[in-house]
Amino acid sequence: MPAFQLPSQHSAPRGSRRVRAATLCTALIAGAPIPVSFTAQASSDHSENHVLGRILVTGTLEQIRYEEAPGGYSEIASDTIRQRPVTSLDSLLSELPGADVRRERGGGGVPQIRGLDREHTLVLINGRRISNTDRLFPHANFRMGQVPPAAIERIEVVRNPASSVYGADALGGAINIITRPPRDEWSGSLGARFGSTEQSGGTEQNYTLFGAGPLGERSAGMVTLDFTHAAAIPNRNDPQRDSTEEREAVSGFASLHFEPTQQDQEVELFYSAVQEDRHFNDVMDLDRDLFQYTGGIRHRYFASSWRSQVDLYRSESRSEEHNLKREDRYAEETLQAQATYYWLPTQETTVAANLRRERYRRDRDGQPDLHERSADHRGAVLEQRSYWLDERWITTLGIRIDGHSDYASQNSARVGSVYHFTDQLRLKADYAEGYTAPDLRRTSPDYVFTHPPSDGNVVRHGNPDLSPEQVKSYSAGIEFEDRQRRAAATWFRNEISNLIEASAVDGLASPPYDDEIWERWEYQNINRAVTNGVELEAAYAWLNGHQIRGNYTYLQAFDKDRDVDLQRRPEHRLNAVAEVTPWHGARVNLRYQYTGEQQFGGHTLPGYSVFHTGISQAFGTHLTVQAGVENLTDLQLQELDEHFPFEQRGRFYYAAANWQW
Repeated sequence: MPAFQLPSQHSAPRGSRRVRAATLCTALIAGAPIPVSFTAQASSDHSENHVLGRILVTGTLEQIRYEEAPGGYSEIASDTIRQRPVTSLDSLLSELPGADVRRERGGGGVPQIRGLDREHTLVLINGRRISNTDRLFPHANFRMGQVPPAAIERIEVVRNPASSVYGADALGGAINIITRPPRDEWSGSLGARFGSTEQSGGTEQNYTLFGAGPLGERSAGMVTLDFTHAAAIPNRNDPQRDSTEEREAVSGFASLHFEPTQQDQEVELFYSAVQEDRHFNDVMDLDRDLFQYTGGIRHRYFASSWRSQVDLYRSESRSEEHNLKREDRYAEETLQAQATYYWLPTQETTVAANLRRERYRRDRDGQPDLHERSADHRGAVLEQRSYWLDERWITTLGIRIDGHSDYASQNSARVGSVYHFTDQLRLKADYAEGYTAPDLRRTSPDYVFTHPPSDGNVVRHGNPDLSPEQVKSYSAGIEFEDRQRRAAATWFRNEISNLIEASAVDGLASPPYDDEIWERWEYQNINRAVTNGVELEAAYAWLNGHQIRGNYTYLQAFDKDRDVDLQRRPEHRLNAVAEVTPWHGARVNLRYQYTGEQQFGGHTLPGYSVFHTGISQAFGTHLTVQAGVENLTDLQLQELDEHFPFEQRGRFYYAAANWQW
């Protein structure tokens, strides 16, 4: 078969696990697309062959079918990404059950999964970790804009602790960005979008270019570039301050795939980079440059009864705040390897190991403010997946051992079970453990954060006595899904030990900027915290393309020792989407989001609703145009309650065009 030719998407009958795994690996090596639409289903078991269906790569060490996914799995398809006026991923994540995006000063958002904060969520690109700069660089939602949306095939989200698979930083879950693979023919797209709010400022422009295809008989490549400029939006009550920061970003992603031999192995070289300039006028003018790159190599090998994968890559991030003459630098080098052996038609065993070194430093006025600190991470994983009762019952057992240069070794276990009553109805149950070590910034005795944060006049101090955070997670759910309908209900509970939160301590801090009173806060461990709740999902799709879908999350998050609610965790969240196809080539959507009451700084912030709408029209097979309005009612949160630490962007109009070939 010529390199990167689309292989057949059929496999052996249901009982033959090894043949099916071989077909899957061949498809992956060949760079073939895997169907990921909501309606993609396997054909009848009475057929000798059936479609592989939707393939997932997140949540376990080895690829699995969608129906075998662990509890708490969600997916954002490429079609959804293209329909939204997004330049980063935060607004997309907020539409998922159990997931939220916590808004920061300047309007950016950071992920929050089942009540666990951004530092507990691991973000991956094709299974490779992105440096968790969200917890190291103050008020930086840097990870949400790492990959241009045009390069994304889909986003897989696991809302259970994934430390047993990925190690530290996956205490709350994992977000895996899957990029579009090169295919056997060249394809690409060129897009532009323009938008503006009704008030002064708030204009936005975005340009994107994507191309992928074969470069030779056994090689292929992909490259994408993206440019965004969003002007600042002044605060309506105080025009001298901004409610949303100015942001200019240039990002790119490129990969080169080649096969040294015919189909049994693949080598990938990859590189991504993003440069952002941000300006935010609040208490003072904040002018920040952000830069990040990741580059490395991946090798895959496939044999008849086993497959392996090795990754070696490096990432570096830099945040420079010109007004404070301060620069933060963070770097990681990672080596990870894994191998899966299919030792029976219904048994798969995967072993993996990784080494990672991280380094962090901060300079002020060209002099060291925090001398370079480093930490070494080591991990080993064993995972066993078994298929019982004619593959109607799938069990996954996993154990990971993590070593850290500054802390004692930690074990993270996982037990998962999926039972299929029918091809459409399944029951899922999971127990998972998570672990993450305190970051290099918050454990430094010299760390002092004097930048005015969003929660008032506070000076935060590091604490070298912090202990690693740990979680025990339980979940159980039931799902029904066929070609037109989906319904699911999931119960979850996370019991967190040593949760790290900044809280007030005795004594006042020296005023860093003026004569106002500043509180002294210090990072401390909360002995016991709990987040638990219920997630409900429902969807229905008509054959003519109309569909409705929605989800609801009920969340309780509290400090069990002090019997108080954790800050900024809404108790209720609701998302609803209706899409119709009024005529050929057209799609119209109406979206609704409700965020319930939440606690912040001793205040109960009220719940609020936001509406969005959009329309797209295809002209032939190449051109698509879009238009829409975000925040239809022009909601302003600080008009609801002055204690909101962030603001909702006002009514926003946009128009876009995309040409693909």
